[in-house]
Amino acid sequence: MAVPMDPDNNQTTELKSINDLEPRMQVAGKVTKTDLYGAFVDIGIDQQCLIHISKLSDSRVKRVTDVLKEGDEITAYVDRIDKDKGRVNLSLVKPPDVTWSEIEPGATFDGTITRIAVFGLFVDIGAERDGLLHSSNIDGLHGGRVEDHYNIGEEIRVEVLKVDRKSRKIDLAVPREEIEIDEEEEEEPLTSMEIAFQQAQDEGKHPNADVLARKQDRKRKKKHRNIQDDLLARTLEHRKS
Repeated sequence: MAVPMDPDNNQTTELKSINDLEPRMQVAGKVTKTDLYGAFVDIGIDQQCLIHISKLSDSRVKRVTDVLKEGDEITAYVDRIDKDKGRVNLSLVKPPDVTWSEIEPGATFDGTITRIAVFGLFVDIGAERDGLLHSSNIDGLHGGRVEDHYNIGEEIRVEVLKVDRKSRKIDLAVPREEIEIDEEEEEEPLTSMEIAFQQAQDEGKHPNADVLARKQDRKRKKKHRNIQDDLLARTLEHRKS
């Protein structure tokens, strides 16, 4: 009888029917038969489950019997469930933490840098494939080299810019909120006039306080608009390419 692991309390729950199964669930079972296209496994429910030959390993398998034989006690993962037809497909390959259905433009993930190239970073977000954070979508490089700012193994928060499920490609960007935080940290030093204005505010006696306040406000708004326009232009350029 199969007993899938309950990740919440590290205990096991006995399976009774196909209704107890969920995608990505880990189950234990026994190989009852092998064929050219896969192996049948008894996990303790009424239906025999199939592990297709393509799901036996990350690499290509020529013969099912190179991996499994009748009588083998195995641990597998639920790949697909068709309750209407009473079919269950299993996999020996551990499923990714993030499925393709969860990867949508605008979604954010905490990832780990796995590779650094001249054109950007490859980031593991827990999906089947690493995503690409192109250098044009990394704020603060200013023409510098990517490897001067990031290291392999470093954790980074990213946002999905574009996903191509057919070609298994994920384009990433730095989330807007992260960029805004950087902008706040990189404020330009105050000019002598602005310093005088602040001192006057403290003392309450500057004769042109209103004029200086409006000038300072316009300067900050202009800087913010320039940053946003530059970010939008780089994003559009990357999408066209």
